Amino acid sequence: MIIYRYFVRETFGTFVGVVSVLYLIFISNRFIRYLADAASGKLPADVVTGLLAVKSLSALPVLLPLSFFLAVLIALGRFYKDSEMTALAACGIGVGTVLRALGVAAVALAVIVGGVTFVAAPWAQRAGERLQITAEAQADFAGIAAGRFKEVKNAGLVFYVERLADDGSMEGVFAEKEEADQRNLLVARRARQTVDDATGERYLVFYDGVRYEGAPGEADFRMIEFERHGVRMPAPAVSMGESRLGGRSTPELWARRAPDDVAELHWRLAMPVSVLILCGVAIMLSRTDPRQGRFAKLVTAILVYMVYNNLMGVGRTWVERGKVPEWVGLWWVHALMLALFAVLWLRQSGWSWRYRAKRRVQPA
Repeated sequence: MIIYRYFVRETFGTFVGVVSVLYLIFISNRFIRYLADAASGKLPADVVTGLLAVKSLSALPVLLPLSFFLAVLIALGRFYKDSEMTALAACGIGVGTVLRALGVAAVALAVIVGGVTFVAAPWAQRAGERLQITAEAQADFAGIAAGRFKEVKNAGLVFYVERLADDGSMEGVFAEKEEADQRNLLVARRARQTVDDATGERYLVFYDGVRYEGAPGEADFRMIEFERHGVRMPAPAVSMGESRLGGRSTPELWARRAPDDVAELHWRLAMPVSVLILCGVAIMLSRTDPRQGRFAKLVTAILVYMVYNNLMGVGRTWVERGKVPEWVGLWWVHALMLALFAVLWLRQSGWSWRYRAKRRVQPA
């Protein structure tokens, strides 16, 4: 049990470090994209944190198996480099013991990944879609910049701001608003967005300006000077529509049973299964000579993972298109990885076809 705990402790210590690095890389990439959307006015800046939280949760089913795969490879690579595995082998502790110790940890992690994949990730996907659609509908004045035209689609308003004051008000404002068969132009010294405390409605209030009313190309128009003029901003229409495939709940996918739903079910099931298979493959690939270093097999392991992940993507596409039966799904991909695991295990055990053939032809 001491050896078991030692393997698990070292592996999970490395796992925490690897998953933290991959998580930060993912968050940084998403954060840059959301900042660009906020700067262009597509998203309010106050929803960026919420979107990052739900999107990062939906990415965990892919990050956790990869992180555990690399953690096992790196941790056991250190054991081989420091000759700890050689000393353990001299005491009768071989690859089978490592498989049993890390296999229990892999099963526990697979259960967690399964819960995230089947329950938490779809909920996060739906929450992210709802938050993003609502934020985009309410982002009328988010990310406004001086010297640029801004369109408020739900109010039929286009305005231009020369300067932005420190208090949030807009200075040197030009606005155009279409109503029925006439076009209204407003020029004001400054403007500010306000909310009515009684009704909760939003208004864009212009100060010290002129309003021109009339039809384009006609001389019949009115010019009205004002000190304060408010334009009501209609409440944004939010339409969720049907959730994307990744946001559908697992019972909903099982009830629909369309080809794309079946492919999504197999994909979700593949995430916890991949934790177990990748754990075994990583244990086999981690064996190195002390002179090779702890990262000697890292490139090979990454290539193996890329092939595995791409084959699952291909298999998912084949299920969606009906080229693979539902009962086959992605199991053929897992079978290939299990075959690779078996070949590596036999090679480490000293078994080879050439050796077997020589033994058969030797005379009695």
